[in-house]
Amino acid sequence: MILTLKDKSNNNSILIVIITLSLSALALILSPVISPDYYFYENDYNNFLQNSDSQDYFYELLKRIFRLFVSFDLFYFLLVSTIIFFKIKLFSYFSVSYIYFLPFYIVSFYILHDLIQFRLSLGLVLFLYSIYLYENKHLKKALIVFFISIFTHNSIIILLIPILVSKFSYKFIVIFLILIGLFFFNIDFELAYEFIIDSNLLEFSAKNADYLFELSKVKFELFFSKLAWLFLLNIILLKFIFFKYKIKSKLMRFEKFVFISFIFGIFFLSIFSDNMVLSNRLFELLIFYLPLMQGLCFYQLMKRSHMISMLYFSCLIVINFILFTNPLIT
Repeated sequence: MILTLKDKSNNNSILIVIITLSLSALALILSPVISPDYYFYENDYNNFLQNSDSQDYFYELLKRIFRLFVSFDLFYFLLVSTIIFFKIKLFSYFSVSYIYFLPFYIVSFYILHDLIQFRLSLGLVLFLYSIYLYENKHLKKALIVFFISIFTHNSIIILLIPILVSKFSYKFIVIFLILIGLFFFNIDFELAYEFIIDSNLLEFSAKNADYLFELSKVKFELFFSKLAWLFLLNIILLKFIFFKYKIKSKLMRFEKFVFISFIFGIFFLSIFSDNMVLSNRLFELLIFYLPLMQGLCFYQLMKRSHMISMLYFSCLIVINFILFTNPLIT
């Protein structure tokens, strides 16, 4: 039985459907123009490719079933509609109402994931749903859905690393990251020792950010500096708000997963620095929750200062567009 998502924010499902259909229709119009893979997927769907040995078995199964009844355009529209609808519902469950995070998502991962990498986007939705099932004590179903997500896009298996590592204590995680740093990064050992002694990620501070950047001296300095600073500034702002006002949020229950994903993103940027496509994709995959953090920051700021919140909103919309969307449409 498929579970009904319990959306605590009482989102209007009709409005979500309207937003979903609008974004899906826009994706259908823009994808042939923007996506470099659109015609590959169309030819693959119509069985024009002779050597299509994909190991993404769940997507292959969907493709073979829908091919019997509908055209590729309709298949694409239905698939993207499903992805966006459940992404909005799941993001709302884990963070705040879609009103707050959706604008940040549209100018960041909407074109990248829902127009271009829609198989990956479907895999991420299934991954999030498996986390939702796990949260609600449906362990067997969570495991099944997680494996389906891997068979939708096999790169989803990378997310298993931060999930497993996040089960350990903060002290163990810090030591583990330092051991990685011994082999891949230039570590300030005095700073590292001080971090272990004072380690408390729940009271995130500038000192922690400095330490993370000690771990981040990689070859992709220009690319890393843009996205990493965007990530860290949002985390620092979130932690400041949450610590000062003693706020608890469902998103922050995955705090260790968020931090570890980011660190492993840096790690993959370093070891795959000679392969720009691979390293970029792994890093983008490991920060897919960035719009959630931005929406949560915006929501918390709105409750305290409309002027600051609108300044934050305007700046982040522009920054997201410049970093994510503009390179894909120019």
